[in-house]
Amino acid sequence: MAHQIYKHDNIMVTGKPAWHRLGIVVEDAPTPEAALQLSGLDWTVDPSPLYAMHEHSPSGEVTRIVCEDQVANVRSDTREVLGVVGKGYQAVQNSELAELCWAAADEGAIPRIESAGSLKNGRITFMCARMEDMLIGGKDLLVPYMSLINGNDGTRSLSQVGHTLRTVCANTADYAIFEGQKKGLINTMRHTKNIKDNIKTVRQMFEQTKEQMVEFKQAADRLYSRKLNSKELESFFIDVYTKHIDRIPSPSLTTTKEDDRKRNKALNIVSKWLRNFESKTCNNDGCGGSAWAALNAITEWSDHQRTVRTTRSSANKEQARQFANLFGSSKNFKKQAAASALQLV
Repeated sequence: MAHQIYKHDNIMVTGKPAWHRLGIVVEDAPTPEAALQLSGLDWTVDPSPLYAMHEHSPSGEVTRIVCEDQVANVRSDTREVLGVVGKGYQAVQNSELAELCWAAADEGAIPRIESAGSLKNGRITFMCARMEDMLIGGKDLLVPYMSLINGNDGTRSLSQVGHTLRTVCANTADYAIFEGQKKGLINTMRHTKNIKDNIKTVRQMFEQTKEQMVEFKQAADRLYSRKLNSKELESFFIDVYTKHIDRIPSPSLTTTKEDDRKRNKALNIVSKWLRNFESKTCNNDGCGGSAWAALNAITEWSDHQRTVRTTRSSANKEQARQFANLFGSSKNFKKQAAASALQLV
């Protein structure tokens, strides 16, 4: 299962259901403490002694041997072993994730949790808080998030990340970390005895995330206010296509079937961009005719209309499309298109 939500996992999401349709949906974002209960995170990680059973030959006698340098992280409610870790491993409890959400919030503010839950039967836990909404051009909504993603099996640190896609599964948790790394909005804390001291940096990272989101909003506002005439729009679309998809062969007497194929492909894709640009989706709230609308026309195609290929690891087209949007060709292409759009302002 791509989402890695197993038998003993629970998910809570606010507002609309997650793409996998699992978990419970609440209308209003809860506090961190309420989110713990709603998402089934009201359990603890209990470091427990680890033993090896050694059978002597030829007598068959079995001796129990204490593994002094390692312990087993046991989930308190299911008694499942989440992982074997070193004796110096410092577990971070789910209740501490809730406390960290309070630590990151502005003074006097009540943090609201957009999503929370566990993955891989509790080996990974997360809590995703919604930050202050931003309006692009005063009308188009941008929703930034801050997630705390914790590993309980010894393979993953505690990560605090700023990102723009709600955390609801393993893929979106990995994407949040990937986005945080790319933007420099990640605070990684290893499970050592010093982790409690490192946690003090949570508030600092929260402020840094807000600052970078403001910078993004300012860039988007410039795109929103930049109106394009028909010649500029055509030039922008052709520039994005030739730089980031493929060349467009010029018509000639010596044209080949491959050249014809490339031209027809380019005409088909750019025509879709133009239709998207003129659609209600890209012309709502007064952004029609802008560089922001042109960029949205391209991302609409990349997210929902682009041809995707299925592989053994993606059982159907929707799964393949989601993977491309989060990690693959679509994600990279949209980043390149945004860079080209910013050259217009």
